[in-house]
Amino acid sequence: MMFEGDIFVSYGQMMIENPAAWNVDYDADHSFAGQVNGLCGAGMPERLWMFTGLHTGWVRLTVERHDTPPAVDPQWEEVVEASFTPTGSPLQLMGLMANEAYPLPLSTGVSLRVRYCATAMDAASAGSRAQDDPVLDRYLIQLWPAPPTSDTVLRQTSRAAAYWHDHARTLPTQDEFAAQKAEHQASADAQARAETAERERRRLVEENLRWGGRVPAREVLEIAESLQLAQFDRALLDAVVAASPQQQRDVARFAVRHAYTAAGLTGISWIDAALDALDQAAPLPAPFDEPAAMWRALAEDPLVPSTMILSPDGQTGWSQQHMTLPALLHAAEPDPLRAAIASLMHAATAVGNDSRQLLIDAARRVVAGTAR
Repeated sequence: MMFEGDIFVSYGQMMIENPAAWNVDYDADHSFAGQVNGLCGAGMPERLWMFTGLHTGWVRLTVERHDTPPAVDPQWEEVVEASFTPTGSPLQLMGLMANEAYPLPLSTGVSLRVRYCATAMDAASAGSRAQDDPVLDRYLIQLWPAPPTSDTVLRQTSRAAAYWHDHARTLPTQDEFAAQKAEHQASADAQARAETAERERRRLVEENLRWGGRVPAREVLEIAESLQLAQFDRALLDAVVAASPQQQRDVARFAVRHAYTAAGLTGISWIDAALDALDQAAPLPAPFDEPAAMWRALAEDPLVPSTMILSPDGQTGWSQQHMTLPALLHAAEPDPLRAAIASLMHAATAVGNDSRQLLIDAARRVVAGTAR
């Protein structure tokens, strides 16, 4: 005896299964495809599927393991047999959507003959049963080793069993079922590929729009400030990218000087020293060599003016001096392209909306002038 007692079923279904296979073809029809019996579906190695008369509630079940085929007991009104070779371990017995599962010590990979017997299916189909209520329908599962062979109906009595047998015989064969599944999967894969391609097409369209019609080279994309500069003026970005390293350094220095002058940050000794170092391609002096000290100097120096401007998205109350100061740090970056793009973007932001175009036009002339 492997199990004897009550088991809870939903929708009149219970199963012996590999619990790891919950996501594998959880479909009763697949289990019964190609069979003549509709009570015990053995077409899937991950799951032996059985129907009961009771729709929802507790049914009485016995599971037996035999070495040889047992005699068919005449007390059973419904008797069917099918071949089943389970996979996965450990196997368990449970009702559909039940909270409890009962382990069954069955060897996987061993071909079994399964006899499924039932009684009082019609009587049970008209009611329900709590665990303490009298038993309505009873079931027996008998298993023994045997080579695979066709399933069969040994005894049929109830209308419920006749319904499920008739349903099973309308199903396609396992090969037809597999072909349908492959066709559906191929259709789903094609749909997924089409959706992926459409998402990529839309992404590229949106990306092109963000960049003014053309996405730049990867080296430009990797500079965080490139997109903002392109949205200020794409032609200026392209001119900077096409310029020589020396031209890029020149436009970076120009942008810093222009923005610092507009923000009233020239004529202050520690700032002028840093601007001179930038012109000479020398390391930036203190406090620009340490960001925290740089911001502290800006806040504490009484000579630093305080001017409020609009941010690029129209927000008020932004300190022009705080927005301007980082441009110098970016202009000193080792990569001349990164230095030019980043310092130009920060300078164009810091001069404010009203003066931005003047800076952009002047920067374009600087690039063109140094190219000659």
